[in-house]
Amino acid sequence: MTSGGVSWGLQNRLARLIKPQTKRTVMLAVDHGYFLGPIKGLENPKRTITPLLPYADALMLTRGVLRTSVDPTADVAIVLRVSGGNTIAGPVLGNEDIVTSIRDAIRLNAAALAFSIYVGTPYEHQTLKALAKLVDLGEDYGIPILAVTAVGRELEKRETKYIALACRVAAELGAHFIKTYYTPEFEKVVDALISKDQTRAVMYANEVAELRKVAKSLFLVQVALEQIGLRIESIREIGEVAAYLGPVVGVVKDVREAIKNTLPEIGIELGEIQDILQETVMEAGEMIGVGGVGIYSTPDARKILEEAKVVAEQRMKESFPALPSIPALTPEQAKSTTESG
Repeated sequence: MTSGGVSWGLQNRLARLIKPQTKRTVMLAVDHGYFLGPIKGLENPKRTITPLLPYADALMLTRGVLRTSVDPTADVAIVLRVSGGNTIAGPVLGNEDIVTSIRDAIRLNAAALAFSIYVGTPYEHQTLKALAKLVDLGEDYGIPILAVTAVGRELEKRETKYIALACRVAAELGAHFIKTYYTPEFEKVVDALISKDQTRAVMYANEVAELRKVAKSLFLVQVALEQIGLRIESIREIGEVAAYLGPVVGVVKDVREAIKNTLPEIGIELGEIQDILQETVMEAGEMIGVGGVGIYSTPDARKILEEAKVVAEQRMKESFPALPSIPALTPEQAKSTTESG
C-alpha cells in the first residue's frame, strides 16, 4: 500500500488516465450505444474510433465494443462502462445496475470502471447503492471508479446546483473521479482576481471568451431551427411549401456560414439539412408548375435570421454573465503567460 491507504495499482491506473505532467486527460467517450443503439457516427464503432486513437489518452466504452472495435495493441487506457439495463425506447432512463463483472474488467485490463448515477430520479437510491458497491470492488482490486452524473431525459438538470449535489454525493461514496457537465460559472476568474493572480485571471478570461463564442453559435443554431420548425408546422397544403420553405433554406444557409468556423461539424449537418429543404422546395415548385423558386437570402430569410441573432444573444448573456474587468498585463506578465502556455 502507498501513503494514504491507496494501492499502488490504483494510483498507477489513474496515472495512465490523467497524465501526471499535465493533470489532464483527453477521454474519447464512445459508450453511447449501450442505451441509444446505433446513433449517427457510431453505426460502425471501429471506423470511428481507429483514426482518433492517436489523439486520445483514454477510451470510455462497453466491453462489447472494446472486444470488437479496438486493436489490443493500441496504447490507450480503457475506461470500461459497467452500468446499463435500460434504453431510450423504454419508459424512463435511469433504471441501471452493474452489468459487467469485476473479473471481466480485469481480463480486459481496464484502467477504470464507469457507472452512471441518477440523482433526483426514482432510481437515485438504486444507482447510488450500486456505485458504492462498485467502489468497494474497485478498492479490492486496485481499479479506480468513474462516477458519471447522468440526467436522463431531464436536460434542464444540467445546472450548477444539481451538478454540485450529484458530484458531492459521488465523492462521498468514494468515487475516485467524476465525469459531469460544464456549467457556465466564472468563480475561477473571480477567485484569481481576488487573490491578485492577474496572469491566471487573464488566462481564464480568454478561455471563457472562447466558450462564449461557441455558446453564441449554438444558441443561434437553436433559435434558427426553432423558427424553421414553426414555419414548417404552418404548412397546410402543397402550394404553401415553396412560399414557407423558400426563406427557410436561406436561413439555414446563412446560419451555416455564420457558425462554420466555430462549429464546423454542425455546419456540415446544416449543409445536409439545406440540401434536403432545397430539394423539397424545388420538387414542390415543379408539382404546382412554379419554376425558379427563390431559395436564398430573401427579406423574410434575413428577418428570421436577425430575430434569431437577437434571441441567441439574449440567451447567451443569461447563461454566461459578463466577466469582471481585468487590467491589462504588464510585459513581464505577458511573457510569463506565453511561456506557461
